[in-house]
Amino acid sequence: MAAISRSTVSLSFWGIHLDPEYLTNSLGCIPSLAAKTGETFSFKPDGKKRIAKKGFWRLEYGESDAVDLEEKIELLLTKLTDNLDVWQGTTKNAETADLFCGLFLDTWNEGFQLSPNLLRKIAERNLTISFDLYSPTDSWDQIQDKLSDNEASK
Repeated sequence: MAAISRSTVSLSFWGIHLDPEYLTNSLGCIPSLAAKTGETFSFKPDGKKRIAKKGFWRLEYGESDAVDLEEKIELLLTKLTDNLDVWQGTTKNAETADLFCGLFLDTWNEGFQLSPNLLRKIAERNLTISFDLYSPTDSWDQIQDKLSDNEASK
């Protein structure tokens, strides 16, 4: 199994009553993007102004082909407090506390694993972890072509 080609990782907290300033002070890190419910904010890629339907706080690691998924998550978590009491308080007060992983595949068969040590850190911080997988658009066509060739040779 080949390793995941590219990945992106971010940590997000969401909630109607979420206070981004409180999270910033508690976690000890300035977010990549944050807003209170009802506040206007600008999302970087398109620059459009939006109104936050829910308060949120997001810290992004970003993308890098040279760093594997587990290391990105570890590096993201090292930017934040190790105090598990703080984590329990912040996740208790948020509707959602999620570690997001976007995985971009170059071929149809790539994979990853996460160590028990990292899974323990995620659980101790009361975080969910979500994975979005993005396949290359032509990979399914390649598989179908191979299957068709195999069927034709029978």
